[in-house]
Amino acid sequence: MPIDSTDLALFSAATTVTVRNGRKASFWHGSWINGQAPYSLCPLLYKHSRRKKRSVREATTNGRWIADIAHNLNHNLLDEFFKLWREIEAANLNLQDDEEDCIIWNLESSGQFSTRSAYAIQFAGHTLSSFPSLIWEVWAPPKCKFFLWLLLQDKLWTAARLQQRGWENNYFCALCIRNLETVQHLFFECPLARSVWNLVADWSLCEKLRPSGWEYQEDIEDWFAQTTTSGDKKGHTMSILTLWCLWNQRNAVIFRDQRKSAIGVFDEIKDTVHCWSLARRLAPEPPTVVHLGSE
Repeated sequence: MPIDSTDLALFSAATTVTVRNGRKASFWHGSWINGQAPYSLCPLLYKHSRRKKRSVREATTNGRWIADIAHNLNHNLLDEFFKLWREIEAANLNLQDDEEDCIIWNLESSGQFSTRSAYAIQFAGHTLSSFPSLIWEVWAPPKCKFFLWLLLQDKLWTAARLQQRGWENNYFCALCIRNLETVQHLFFECPLARSVWNLVADWSLCEKLRPSGWEYQEDIEDWFAQTTTSGDKKGHTMSILTLWCLWNQRNAVIFRDQRKSAIGVFDEIKDTVHCWSLARRLAPEPPTVVHLGSE
């Protein structure tokens, strides 16, 4: 399996090596000098060395590590050479053939390596993505999840994004023909879209889907998060479905000149909920329909 300098640095930081026979411990990468690896103590010398994969036993036998760096030396390299030479002398190595090197994994109290702790250190300090909870862990057909993944990254080909590329576009929102078609406008600000959201909120009894409770958000992910409630699987799926049907209606207008009212889009959402429920044997029945009144 290929490894890079970051992997080597993580391994050195996560291990402490006690040299015994020197056959297993890496001369340059093992943390065997007071818990530090020679490559980090002497980075210039490490880069200069012709051989970087010797074990401690191989490198120290007959001074092979010295032969590996004995070419085109300069003042800085000599400084690091004497530093490393002193450290090796101070280590007072006694390479015994009958004892294996001891490598302790510092990230576990047992000292034994575990994939769990190795995985955790790989992502230490990273910001966790909200996409698993917002997209991938919610029930919806894969095509709808992929669509939402593009949407939350503002990667849908709206008029605003086409403009940025200098490509031909219709400029106006296809649903209301009032404003520049941005992601925020098309799905959350457009009058027709908001009417659809209200109809869905009434029908599904999911108040998070009601636009009157939303606040303006700069980020599209924050817009979508307003329509969901942690643990409300029905509302979360309904939110994805509403976005999906609004996008389909937008494409129907642009590419097929087929326009629907808010009630028409809402009827499509209800029909799709019914189809999804039939497709999933364990899916809950569609929400109870309440009287909608006129548009």
